[in-house]
Amino acid sequence: MKKSQFNLKKVMKEGNYNMNYTEVYKLISKPWFNTEDIKKLCQCGNKKAIQIRKLVEEEVISKGKTLPISCYKAIPTPLLLKYLNIDVNYVYEMAKKEQEMGDI
Repeated sequence: MKKSQFNLKKVMKEGNYNMNYTEVYKLISKPWFNTEDIKKLCQCGNKKAIQIRKLVEEEVISKGKTLPISCYKAIPTPLLLKYLNIDVNYVYEMAKKEQEMGDI
C-alpha cells in the first residue's frame, strides 16, 4: 500500500480543530474508522476522507478479504494508521505525558 504524505505533528499544530494527543489516541483506539472519523483525524474535507477510505478499502479487497456490508462504510483502524504512517506508540506516549501534565 502506498504511504500517504500525512504528517500528524503538522496537523495538530496547524489544523482547524487542534486535537490534543489524548483526543487522537481516543479516536485511533476505535476498531473501525468511518468517513467522519477520517475527517477528524486528517483535518480534511468529505471528498478527501472518502478518497482515503476507498484506497484502504481497495487494499483490503486486493488481498482477497472483505469488509462488512452496511449502509455505514468503515475500514479497519490498523490499515488506516498504516496508510497514514501514524505511530500508535508515539501518540500513546504523548497522550500519557499530556495527562501527567494535566493538559486534558
